[in-house]
Amino acid sequence: MDHLALYSLSQTHADLPADESWLTAGERDRVAVLRFPKRRNDWLLGRWTAKRALRCFLAQSGHGAPEYQALEIRSAPDGAPEAFLNGRSAPVSLALSHSGREAFCVISRPGIALGCDLEEIQARDQAFVEDYLVGEERLLVAHAPVDEQPLLATLIWSAKE
Repeated sequence: MDHLALYSLSQTHADLPADESWLTAGERDRVAVLRFPKRRNDWLLGRWTAKRALRCFLAQSGHGAPEYQALEIRSAPDGAPEAFLNGRSAPVSLALSHSGREAFCVISRPGIALGCDLEEIQARDQAFVEDYLVGEERLLVAHAPVDEQPLLATLIWSAKE
């Protein structure tokens, strides 16, 4: 059976369902402890995006499209997302990112190292540059035309993520 090589999906807060019936019991427990609305909404958007992408990937890979409640996106000890199907590790590699009001998920076959980062291009203050960029990176940003500095700082930051 041919496996889909790579699947990606981007969603916004407008794509979130009105209720949380698509969450597993474990996910409902997790979201219940998220006190800040922004963190809660970002977490929900990330899980929704990952579940939608996972359903499509599994369906296109010949596994069928499971119900949302059969899918769970957990955090590994290192914080990376892990996909589960009916409580067992799903046959996929998955990466997830969110920024602003958008989430992005990429999925592939198991054993494929994946990463993704969604980052809004914005002006970074000097404190950010000093804290997160090293010497050569700081010089690259400083010597770039002013209108290109936000893009360059964002690209360097995203590569580090």
